[in-house]
Amino acid sequence: YLVIPTPAAKNNRTTSTQPLEKPALSLISGRYGGTQTVSITHPINGVDIRFTTDGSEPITTSPKYSSPISISRTTTVKVKAFHNSFLPSKTAYNTYFLNEHAFTLPVISISTNPTYLWDNKIGIYTDGTNGIPGNCTDTPMNWNQDWTRHAVLEYFNETGTREFDQAVDIRIGGACSRNFPQKSIVVKARDKYGKNTIDEALFSTKETNQYGGFILRNSGNDFYSTMFRDAMMQSLIIDQMDIDYMAYQPTIFYLNGDYWGIQNLREKIDADFIESNYGIKKNDLDLIETWGQALEGTTDAYYLYLDSLQQINLSDPNAFQFIDRHIDVQEYINYLAAEIYYCNTDWPGNNIKFWRQRSDNGKFRWILWDLDFGFSVYPALSYATHPTLEFATDPDNTDWPNPAWSTLHIRLLLQNPVFRNRFIQTLTSAMSTTFKPERVGQFINSFQNQLKDEMPHHTERWGMSVAGWNSEVQRLRNFATERYDYMQTHVAEFFGLDETVKISASALPADAGSFDFNGVVTNAIVDAPYYKGLTYQITPMPSPGFAFKGWSITKRESTNVQLIETGNTWRYFDQGSLPSASWMIESFDDNVWSQGEAQLGYGDGDEKTVVSFGSNSDNKFITTYFRKSFSVADTTGFGNPQAKLLFDDGVIIYLNGVEVYRNNIPGGAVGYNTLALQAIPAENVFTSFVIPKGLLKPGQNVIAAEVHQSSPQSSDISFDFALSTVILGNAVVLTSTLPEISDTAYTNVVLEALFEPANPVEGIIINEFTAAATWVKDDFDQNEDWIELYNTGTSAVNLAGLFITDDQAVKTKHKIKSGTGDEMILAPGAYKIFWADDDTEQGASHLNFKLSAEGEEIGLYQMIGYGINTLDETTFGIQPETVSHSRIPNATGPFVLTATVTPGAANVLEIPTGIEDSPDESFVVYPNPTTGDVYLASDVPIDNVKIFDSHGKLINEFTAVASGNLIPFASTNAGLYILVIRTGNKTTLKRVVKIQ
Repeated sequence: YLVIPTPAAKNNRTTSTQPLEKPALSLISGRYGGTQTVSITHPINGVDIRFTTDGSEPITTSPKYSSPISISRTTTVKVKAFHNSFLPSKTAYNTYFLNEHAFTLPVISISTNPTYLWDNKIGIYTDGTNGIPGNCTDTPMNWNQDWTRHAVLEYFNETGTREFDQAVDIRIGGACSRNFPQKSIVVKARDKYGKNTIDEALFSTKETNQYGGFILRNSGNDFYSTMFRDAMMQSLIIDQMDIDYMAYQPTIFYLNGDYWGIQNLREKIDADFIESNYGIKKNDLDLIETWGQALEGTTDAYYLYLDSLQQINLSDPNAFQFIDRHIDVQEYINYLAAEIYYCNTDWPGNNIKFWRQRSDNGKFRWILWDLDFGFSVYPALSYATHPTLEFATDPDNTDWPNPAWSTLHIRLLLQNPVFRNRFIQTLTSAMSTTFKPERVGQFINSFQNQLKDEMPHHTERWGMSVAGWNSEVQRLRNFATERYDYMQTHVAEFFGLDETVKISASALPADAGSFDFNGVVTNAIVDAPYYKGLTYQITPMPSPGFAFKGWSITKRESTNVQLIETGNTWRYFDQGSLPSASWMIESFDDNVWSQGEAQLGYGDGDEKTVVSFGSNSDNKFITTYFRKSFSVADTTGFGNPQAKLLFDDGVIIYLNGVEVYRNNIPGGAVGYNTLALQAIPAENVFTSFVIPKGLLKPGQNVIAAEVHQSSPQSSDISFDFALSTVILGNAVVLTSTLPEISDTAYTNVVLEALFEPANPVEGIIINEFTAAATWVKDDFDQNEDWIELYNTGTSAVNLAGLFITDDQAVKTKHKIKSGTGDEMILAPGAYKIFWADDDTEQGASHLNFKLSAEGEEIGLYQMIGYGINTLDETTFGIQPETVSHSRIPNATGPFVLTATVTPGAANVLEIPTGIEDSPDESFVVYPNPTTGDVYLASDVPIDNVKIFDSHGKLINEFTAVASGNLIPFASTNAGLYILVIRTGNKTTLKRVVKIQ
């Protein structure tokens, strides 16, 4: 190789094949205060050290290092060594965060040549002069080009400690969000920089630890709003609804040492995403996006399916079998339910990606992707009441966002009665579990809390405000409440459903298990309306250590009782003051108040009774008060009353003087001048809530409400209210030990899934394993480490739920999953192979760890209740290649090294004879063979020596061994022994033969 590249010039004659070592920087990457100095050293005298502080790669004309570098701001220092007799070194680099605010999120630093970012001709981040139009602009922009540029990425934890770094390619990502000042950056690993994967566990919600790349996302259309809208929606379904989703980790981003605010680390939806999550290679994949374009593979299988779908009689229930052969039905139903609840109006004519493995059994699955329009991203529109079911099935629209071609597949499937019924089941169940307002609100709070400490810095960087951010987050909460109530009506009207009953479901003990309710998994108590006459399925899912015992089922007929109807007459006080401190109690005399029919309010034009806002439209009354008396003859047998409330902007509801509901009002005491937290854009949305039945009394009762405006200039006010309950009939209590309940909802039903500590598993042992990949290949034709289990008992055992580990201190490291069919049922006398390849995406038989050929531990465990039952444990030492550790005799004896490897069969004893010394002459063992002790001579310091017998058993261990030290062998039996010699990161094997 030429030592000095000479592009467009005569080649230099100086050549070399040996690169220099990287220079060393005196200061490690991390956080520092004040001004710092960095010294650079190199082991070879006479090298020319060049450095940069602007992000660019050092070259021969970069500043020359001659004295310590002083830095006073956050900087990435890059250094490289040059010498006429060597190839240049690789670049050494460190980022120093100087005098920065405290980090509460991981930090990513990307450094690159500033020209790659800001140059008018080749810069990817600038408007420039070499761009193209598109992505919501007609003006040519450089940032519309999908150019890639070399960069260095460093990833730090919250303390400022660097966890990994890698040379990568970067480019600008996104569509219309490229117009924002902060842009999304796509990061890709490349072979040309050393490896084409980033081998790190980037996301806590996924077991994957290998990625082809990722996106540092600016939150898309949500950039000026919450910075977590899409991520929150994607996270809502995790562990509850089976949908492919993009994992999320918010980070603090620095670009060439400049603070760049919050950018969200997200998975990128491409072939690497499928491989990371499922282990399927790109050449075995059809990956299709919105416009019928194949990103990988072809569209042939999908369009053949879609064409056939239009030819068959979909009203025939048997047509469901055809649908089920081609798509993952439950996953697609879950996907539709989520998109519709989220009210993603940049879909289905955009932002669609789906995929399948290219095989006879491959089924299409859909991916949640770009949900930025969801949850009412634009405040001027009332998305909470958007009829998204109608929108997603519109047969007539011709353009974005829902042209007829994009709604065709949904419309066709809803013609099938089996699919339609399952869709209604899942959507109804999801609304009472995954999308329950209280749960969604908790998620929103969690996401807000995660960013709250960083948001002052982010908003300052990009010209926003924390107050504005908090307001946008509150809009998410409002949507969650309003959308839930609207969806109940929307689903009923769309599918022609009417009366409801109540289904309650719970697990006992509460943490002993969960259940699958119509395709939605939850361990929370379900207590929600369900459409009468609709079927349902519910299946128990025991937690580790527990087993399903049975169901307790209570059915009760119920009679609806309407206590207050919408549109009733109400007393109201609209005089611009507090009527009385006791205005909400039942004994208060409201005869002097005005009265009128609901809806009451002003400003929308749909009021039956218009209330006054005062004489000044720029200084309207803040609070208006409402009361209504109603009588109940007898409360015996009543269930908890259900309220439906229409309000705008904030409200407090009282029953008989006791506060029972508050929404969009600050906590604590309130007065007439207390403002609602923010304006509510949605109109005519009823909110539901439950009132404890003990507050309702026989005789006269009073509902009182105070409605508050968000400002004196608020444009409108609205109020209406309804209250109902049920009289419960006699209870019929049933029990069942069948795992799945499939029934039709005709009455109120209470379902209790009962769990008990699991019975101990017996007879399952570790029978054979190898920590040095042999000729045995897994189901992906790869040579991997493996562990064989064997059933010594007389009964079949389900291995799912057991734990296997390579660290006996962490007994629950890997939980064995169910797999497909009877994959994990181990019959008596049968064997099961698990692949220790740290590649769980390849299936249930693949573990989340690898075995070390230098020796470690294996353990197999079962949880029983809250305790751990040890099924089998072993510790092994050094393992040569081509052999395995096997129980000899098979299934009953101790582990020995055997030359014959027998995965899935009885073990055979064949003593290995081909263990070879490491080809390292730095160490000499003498005498060898020996009748007594031996001596170890070494050219380098020795940290550790271990002696193993031919079965891999550790015989002795020594530390800090000096050259010429005696290694005792006099007391050992005759045979072959292995010395494992460790020096720093290097391991050397030496054979010793002991003779009599």
